[in-house]
Amino acid sequence: MTAFRVRCCLGAVVLSAAALADFGDPLPGLSAGDAQRFEVGKTEFTAVEAVDEGLGPVFNEASCVSCHLGPGAAVGGTNQRLETRFGRTGSDGTFDPLAGLGGSLLQDHAIANFLPEVVPPEATVIASRRTTPLFGLGLVDATPDNTFLAIALIQAIFNPSTAGRPSIVTDPVTHKPALGKFGWKAQVPSLFVFSGDAYLNEMGSPTRSSRTRAARRGTAPCLRATLRRA
Repeated sequence: MTAFRVRCCLGAVVLSAAALADFGDPLPGLSAGDAQRFEVGKTEFTAVEAVDEGLGPVFNEASCVSCHLGPGAAVGGTNQRLETRFGRTGSDGTFDPLAGLGGSLLQDHAIANFLPEVVPPEATVIASRRTTPLFGLGLVDATPDNTFLAIALIQAIFNPSTAGRPSIVTDPVTHKPALGKFGWKAQVPSLFVFSGDAYLNEMGSPTRSSRTRAARRGTAPCLRATLRRA
């Protein structure tokens, strides 16, 4: 049997094993260490944050799984939860996220003695976004940047009219250029950064990677919530 056939057979075995896994399950064949890390991550993903852990003062949900659940009881999917984005279109057509007024993401929950955010009257653009499933994103994160760059190059050569263009962003951790892989506009380079951003924007909890953004973005919502104490 040729080496090619061996690889094909092994690939078929892996795919068959993966087919037995359900949504939210770990990949079959993980090492003991990786399986343990999966369970630790799942525990953190389902944990409900408390105020003394950094929740609030305004937020959307107190845990990741509050939005990312489904189908059924599968952790990491979506329950179709809608969030609100708002901003303003300038006279020159540019978009202003109204960061000074808490935009562009609305936090519709608040801890005790605070009030949730509301869309400010200055907003001229209001949109709802549905929570997306996270299944398989660990594999995307583990794929080398050069793989995506190579695919884009091949597309540019053979299908230039529909070729994708790599999104090069600045990694907030390394402060170096990196390939954007996540987010609605591929503006986030890694799941590490994406998770920190979610802790900040969805639960109000700054992490080491998001602390600078928390100081920049979180001031206005916190001050406004303080002024609107019940």
